[in-house]
Amino acid sequence: NETFLPGTGYQNGSIGSGVMAAFDPFAYNPIDIRRSDGSDFIFDQVYLTAAWSNQSATVSGFNNGNLVGSTTVGINTTSPVLVDVNWESIDHLRISHTASQIVMDNFLFIV
Repeated sequence: NETFLPGTGYQNGSIGSGVMAAFDPFAYNPIDIRRSDGSDFIFDQVYLTAAWSNQSATVSGFNNGNLVGSTTVGINTTSPVLVDVNWESIDHLRISHTASQIVMDNFLFIV
């Protein structure tokens, strides 16, 4: 809930009219996302915000263990950064980061 920790990336990382965003509890790193049945999906975009301190984040897409694409962005606590990649036919999305927790909002997947 964006009102829980005012002035942090938790508040500033929520996009649009909603008040909820996802985060990585206990600073899990990397964050691995797969479909439960292992099938492919399209990953279009996500907004990333640093929860507590400025850092960098790398978003990578894989298909059958092969790298489809990867991008690294600098993220801060004051405003979300759009990672817009439009990777078709991946079966594994990995988000890694260089410091503590990150906030993620408006994931756009097509399954």
